[in-house]
Amino acid sequence: MIFDGRIIAGITVFVAVAKTGSYAKAGEQLGLSRSGIGKAIGRLEDRTGMRLFDRNSRAIKLTDQGRTFLD
Repeated sequence: MIFDGRIIAGITVFVAVAKTGSYAKAGEQLGLSRSGIGKAIGRLEDRTGMRLFDRNSRAIKLTDQGRTFLD
């Protein structure tokens, strides 16, 4: 994989979502909107080629790849 410096910014967002379990709470911590958080996670998943979270309208949960990435 070619190094992409934008991945580093996405990792900050990823860790905040993983630790809080919420786009809204991560957004509050980082000063970003829920939409901004969602877009950042989507871009990180695209750039890494991994699905990091399972999401539905009620919950967000790390995938196995997401847990490995967090570790």
